[in-house]
Amino acid sequence: MHVAHHPDEHHPDPPVRQRLGTGLGIAAFLLGLWQLMSPVALGYGLTPGPGPAPRTLVRDAVLAGAVVVVVALIGMMAPLDGRWPGPVLVLAGWWIAATPWLSGARTTAATLVNALVVGCALTLLGIALAQVARRAVTRSARASPARARRR
Repeated sequence: MHVAHHPDEHHPDPPVRQRLGTGLGIAAFLLGLWQLMSPVALGYGLTPGPGPAPRTLVRDAVLAGAVVVVVALIGMMAPLDGRWPGPVLVLAGWWIAATPWLSGARTTAATLVNALVVGCALTLLGIALAQVARRAVTRSARASPARARRR
């Protein structure tokens, strides 16, 4: 005999999902802070190199880190209400991972590894955050059709 299960039966309940979303936001926030500090921590923001490429790396690292920090803060404040923080973190991760190649700068192995690790981690966090938010929106839409129509 086959017993039908509700589709949400195996997914975390809303408080667990809320904590999971907040935890993902905290991880993204910490990666954003690291990205902001990485030019100084890895030394590529201290010595001027030939041409504008090192400045481009520093500018992109700081700008991407600031975007990640702001998006993560917004995501932590309301992890289940927004659908956009996850995709923005995915795009920021791609941007960070691709910057060493797109900038044309001569980079160190540490700079390349940092860009790949931070970029890939943010991409995975963004995907996870998007899934948590999507499931929360889907669940609330099933619970309240009138509320879902207003969104």
